[in-house]
Amino acid sequence: MKTRQYALWLGLLMAATWTLSSGCSAQPNPSDTAVQAHAVTGKVPDESAIKALVDDANVGAVAPDADDADDAISDRILDGFQAAPSGLQIEDGPSIAWGFKFQQGNQQSAVVYDASGHVLLAAIVNDIVRVDDGIGPAVTSQEAYGKRVKDAGVDPQVMVFAASRDALDRGYPLFRRWLQADLLGFNIDCAKKAAACAFAEKLSVPVQAFVAGPSGKGPAKVATPSGAAAAVPLGRFVQ
Repeated sequence: MKTRQYALWLGLLMAATWTLSSGCSAQPNPSDTAVQAHAVTGKVPDESAIKALVDDANVGAVAPDADDADDAISDRILDGFQAAPSGLQIEDGPSIAWGFKFQQGNQQSAVVYDASGHVLLAAIVNDIVRVDDGIGPAVTSQEAYGKRVKDAGVDPQVMVFAASRDALDRGYPLFRRWLQADLLGFNIDCAKKAAACAFAEKLSVPVQAFVAGPSGKGPAKVATPSGAAAAVPLGRFVQ
């Protein structure tokens, strides 16, 4: 397996195949202001809850070319909470927690919980190429983003795992919004970087989705939910 350093994550990470899709403005809309959400300490998931989603399958069973293909999916997800566990709680609703592997900030994990604290989905997120990487100017066009992706030279993977189709559909909108915030490097002020926020919302990030299969069979691939992202202001995602 390759060893990647945190500096890579702060620089240029992720996928040459991402495309633009029709999206919404980064400016707050009425539904945004109605959502009450606040930052919380990231809740590290219980190992048994994660294994219920993926059994004992290795990452290579769903992503043969992944650097961590020999790792158990459950181990990879839990390892993604080694550093900087962060979280966002929607009032009377779901929450999301995320983090990254120690000294490998491009190897992230995220877990969405329902209002009762039960896991809805867990995700492995590798090699995100950021619209705003904190080093150079934020990119706001497909041409500029394509160059950043090409320069990154990484193999991105975004995979979500859920116990059922229903759990996947319920947890995915918040995860999708988190992914948009991740593209922006979190801690974003969309009033100051409106163009970058709008661009991040329009990017269609390829995501593979899986639900738990029969015992011993590992996760089964399903269609990725296509609904809108949760109406949470991007600036609420703080790391």
